[in-house]
Amino acid sequence: HDINNILGAVIGRAEMMRSLGRSYRAVEEEDGVLLPVLDARCRYFRGARYDERVTLETGVLDLARATLRFGYRVLGENGERCALGYTEHCVVTRDAKPVRPPQPLAALLAAAPRVDGELAAMFGRD
Repeated sequence: HDINNILGAVIGRAEMMRSLGRSYRAVEEEDGVLLPVLDARCRYFRGARYDERVTLETGVLDLARATLRFGYRVLGENGERCALGYTEHCVVTRDAKPVRPPQPLAALLAAAPRVDGELAAMFGRD
C-alpha cells in the first residue's frame, strides 16, 4: 500500500495542476523550475480492498518562500477515510538552486484548492 499512496500523490498533484490549466510538464519547461520531494508522510486508517475504487483528493496544505506542501485524502468507495498524507516540495531551478515560485506557478498555486481543517490540523506547520 505504501508505494501506491506515493504514486497516488504524484498523480493527484499532476491532475490538480492540469485541472487548473497547466500541466506539471509545462511548469518545468515554461517556468524553468522543478518541484523535488523533500518529505512525504501518510497516515493510514484502513486499507483499500483489492479492486476497490478510491477517490484521491488533493489540495495545497501550505506555501513558504521556496517550499510548498500538498495534502491528500484517500477515500474508499463508501466515502470512508482510508488515508491522509502530504508531500513537501522545494522549488528549484534546473541547477538545483532554491527559488521562490515564478509568477505563473505562484498564480496556479493561488488558484488551487486548499486542504480542509482535518488535514491542516494533522499536518499543518503550526
